[in-house]
Amino acid sequence: MNIAALLTLLAVIRSALPQTICNSQLLVVTSSPGVVTSDGYPGRYPAGTDCTCELRGASGIVVQISFNDFQVDSFPGSLSGAPGTCTHHYLEVYNGVDLSAANLLGSFCGTRLPPTLISSGAALTLRFVTSPYSLNNRYRGFSVNYTALSDAQGQALDSGCWSMRRLTAPSGSIVSPGFPTSYPANLACTWEIVASSESTIMLQFLTFLVGGTAAICENNVNDYVIVYTGTGQNKVSQGTYCGWELPQFMDLGNEVTIELVTNNVGGFRGFFVTYTVIGPTTTTEPPPTIPTTTPPPVIITTNTPQPPATPAPVVDNAATRPGRKLHITAILLLVAILSPVAR
Repeated sequence: MNIAALLTLLAVIRSALPQTICNSQLLVVTSSPGVVTSDGYPGRYPAGTDCTCELRGASGIVVQISFNDFQVDSFPGSLSGAPGTCTHHYLEVYNGVDLSAANLLGSFCGTRLPPTLISSGAALTLRFVTSPYSLNNRYRGFSVNYTALSDAQGQALDSGCWSMRRLTAPSGSIVSPGFPTSYPANLACTWEIVASSESTIMLQFLTFLVGGTAAICENNVNDYVIVYTGTGQNKVSQGTYCGWELPQFMDLGNEVTIELVTNNVGGFRGFFVTYTVIGPTTTTEPPPTIPTTTPPPVIITTNTPQPPATPAPVVDNAATRPGRKLHITAILLLVAILSPVAR
C-alpha cells in the first residue's frame, strides 16, 4: 500500500516537471498545458546536440506553442538586433512530424521571443541544434508552453500563417513562415495588434526581404506587406512594402493590422518584426534608424553580421532548481512512508 502510494506520488511529481527536449522524443498534448525546455534550463544548454521532440495530440485538435523565455546564441548576429541567420545554435519548429523545408515554420535564435505558433494538424515538431565547435558560456536556452486546441479554435485563432492572429500582449513578434529561409507561395496572412485606447503601438522591422531586392509592389501585385492603423473594416493603409528596405514606423495608434500576401512563386527570406505597446505613463527610446541606402550584396539577408551582444551571465544554482526541490521532497516522503515498514 505504501509502495503504491509512493509510485503515484512520483508520477504526479514527474508530470509536474518541465520536460527537456533531448529527453522527450514524444510528448502527448492535451488541453492541460505542458512545458518543454532546453536541456540544463535555466542553466546553460550543452554544446553539440541535435534533438527533436514531437508534440502530438488526438485527431481533431491542433497544437499551440508559446514561449516563456528564449536565449539562444545568435552568432553571426546583426546590427539591427534581428535573430541572425541561425546557423550555429537554433530551434526549428515544424508543422507536423515531417522535417522537410516545406513544413518549417521558423528557425529561431537570439534573445527575441519567437511568436506563438499553431499547427494545421495534430502535431508540431521541435528540433534544437547546438554546434559542438561553439561552446555555450552565456545562454540559458528556452522554455516553451504547449497545449491542445480544438480544430475550430485553431482555425479561429490562426493568422493564415500558422501563428496567432490577434496579439494583445504588451510586446511580441511576428515572423513570416519559414524565416530565416524562404517563405512559401500563395500566402494570405493577417495579424492584428490591439492595445488599450490610451496606448500606442511601435513597430520595428528587424529584417525584411519580400519579393526580392528589385521588387515592385505598386498596385498590390507580386509579394507585399501592408501595414494599417486600425483593424477590421476601420483599418487605414499606411503603405505597401516589398523589396529589401526596412519599413520605418513610430506611433501607429492603439490598433495595427499587418498583412502578408505572396504570389505562386515565393522563395524569399521574409521578415521579422517586433512590436511594443507604449502606455500613457511609459517612456521609451525610439527604435534605431537602420541605414538602407545600399542594396544588400546577398539576396538572403539584409543585415550586417557582427558578434552577438553579451547577455548577463546566468547563474546555474542547481540546488535552487524546481526539479531538484521536488526530487528532494519525493525522497523525504519515501523515507517517511517506508520507515514503519522497516520497524
